[in-house]
Amino acid sequence: MKWLVILIASLSVSYVAYTIAYPTFSYRYRTTIEVETSEGTKTGSSVLETTTIQYPAWVTLGANSDHTTVRGEAIFVDLGGGRNLIALLALGPHAEDGRTTLFAPRSFFGVREGSPRDVTWSKDLSTMTGRRPYAGDKRPTLVTFADLNDPATVREIPFDNPQSVFGPDVRSVRAWIDLTNDPVTTSLEARLPWIGRFESARIARRIVNGERPGTATPLEMFRSK
Repeated sequence: MKWLVILIASLSVSYVAYTIAYPTFSYRYRTTIEVETSEGTKTGSSVLETTTIQYPAWVTLGANSDHTTVRGEAIFVDLGGGRNLIALLALGPHAEDGRTTLFAPRSFFGVREGSPRDVTWSKDLSTMTGRRPYAGDKRPTLVTFADLNDPATVREIPFDNPQSVFGPDVRSVRAWIDLTNDPVTTSLEARLPWIGRFESARIARRIVNGERPGTATPLEMFRSK
């Protein structure tokens, strides 16, 4: 019994020391899309969570010492009259940038390409509050589906010119994020029942993205786990 107590105490001390030396940082943020229409303002939002885990470099033979993941889903806006607008988990025309780990840092900090600082960003954002324009110098990728049950009916919506697709009654789109403690959103599949199926999501990705390199996978355009 004595040795068991010593073992448990030693493991507890080791665990505490490890978490102090290699802390994990996590934060959540709500992304909101606001659409001005002739019938009033339509909004939709989604809460995502970013987590950065640190570990000794020898775990990956010196390749890296941290790993960042994102949980959450795309944003659905019901425009009424059977119309919809979805902000994908991607930025730019044709969903060219699917790096979800940079969405909040782009909004709150000056992010330079090729200079990731995930640990610093996650640590800072985990203690911050506030609102910022979404994605800083980039725009979220917007799409619409003529039939929510058919991924092949997707069409991209220009962020600065939604009228070109919807007509003059859809006037403008705004996007911002708020740091929050609200739970991660998990309701999109009720609207788009096929987003968990790779081949279906791939159809939509091909139409929007055209198989361009460096973007999110088909499934990750709609939901990240």
